[in-house]
Amino acid sequence: MPSNGVAEYERQRLSRIEENRSRMKALRLPKIASRLLRSARKVSEKMEEEEEKKMEKKMERKMKKEEKKRKKKGKEKVEDEEGLSSSSGEEEDDEDYLGQTSSGPHRKKAMAASTFGTASKKRTREDRDALRGKISKRYIIVERGVLRSDLMVEPFQFIYDIFRENKWLTLFEPVNVYHRLVREFYSNMSLVLGSSPHFKTKVSGTSLLINPALISEVTGIPLTNGKPSPFSDTDTHPTKAEIMASLNPGGDLEWEEQKTKIPISYLRGPEKLLARIVMQNMWPISRNSEVTIDRAKMIYAIINRVPFCLCTHMVMTMIELYDDHAIALPFGGLITKILKNKLQQIAPNEPADVPGGYFRKGTIMKVNAQLQRFHAPEEQAHPTPHEPQASSSSAPSSSDVMAQLNVITDLLKAQGLSIETINKRLALMETDLGQVKLHVQTTLRTILPEDQQDQMKNKGSKPKKKVPAQKCFE
Repeated sequence: MPSNGVAEYERQRLSRIEENRSRMKALRLPKIASRLLRSARKVSEKMEEEEEKKMEKKMERKMKKEEKKRKKKGKEKVEDEEGLSSSSGEEEDDEDYLGQTSSGPHRKKAMAASTFGTASKKRTREDRDALRGKISKRYIIVERGVLRSDLMVEPFQFIYDIFRENKWLTLFEPVNVYHRLVREFYSNMSLVLGSSPHFKTKVSGTSLLINPALISEVTGIPLTNGKPSPFSDTDTHPTKAEIMASLNPGGDLEWEEQKTKIPISYLRGPEKLLARIVMQNMWPISRNSEVTIDRAKMIYAIINRVPFCLCTHMVMTMIELYDDHAIALPFGGLITKILKNKLQQIAPNEPADVPGGYFRKGTIMKVNAQLQRFHAPEEQAHPTPHEPQASSSSAPSSSDVMAQLNVITDLLKAQGLSIETINKRLALMETDLGQVKLHVQTTLRTILPEDQQDQMKNKGSKPKKKVPAQKCFE
């Protein structure tokens, strides 16, 4: 045992500790560690300061916005009292109508919460200016006329019956559209009033309150149950199979479950014409080559007489497409009718857009193959043309061609087409038959032996009596 009563191993341990300290001092590790600690503290303190500054700035911006809103609200109240005093009678009438709905006040409250809430948000001046710039570049969907006489025959009669029963026939009447005023109408939309679909706008200095009652007054379409769509969230919606059974009755096309839209070619001819009218005049969409599920449900509801309020639907469509910054502005014709009704004077030289051509049977009946799908409802079905027998050596006889022409003529007459139209189509068919025959003869000359070519020439040189197209009507 060494002196001083200290164990040998304890002395060695203390000696190693001293050596390690001297080495750390030589490498300056304590100073580096203290610097790292100070740096970490500074970084954390700086981050805390930045967070505090961000929160302060955020609170300042929020307070400024609230202050602007309070000032703006005071100005709008004054404008409302001045601008809406003359239209108070309309507003009271509409409130009476809404109060008489079958679901009562509870229904209005639910509609306010779920349907009309998104349109009531206010925009800053910068947002409004940006939106006006976008609206100036959007194109306007203009309603097209419908040729009523084409809907007076089967199988299109049901379309006319539906529109007549619902008193929607004014939708068949096109008007020239004041595109500049329509854009001004959408640019100045603001302040949805209350829980029902109302909004305010200003055109040529005149304040307008747009509501379902005004739409009904201008168009003559009656106010019904106040529902903007046939099927609410609580209603039972039709399945895709049920929709296809109404849009393509008797067809074998199916709507795949994973798809939300179908080509319009999936629809049967009359239903296709109805879909075009709906997607242009009732629920406008910029692209009508496809039918989305929501519009398909509306077409299904129209065919099956499911009630809804078209006036309320139109107001909601304006609000939704405006609020969603859609690429097109709907109801150019309807808005023009409102402006003609409410503005005291419109300049005679106000630029106007002319609507497109009328919707008619020819809109969807472009080829003869489609005509054979639409038979008039009679006790006996019309005969269908026999398929011509293929022949490698000779063209069809005149009697076969005449039989085909007579059958097709019967089908055309069943659709109520005029004799002039049939004659034009028959003349085209004669031309096509001549071109086909010439093509077959030219092809055969290149593949047949010479002796058979001579026989074909001799056979073709015999004079044939030409059968006029008018003969089929005798």
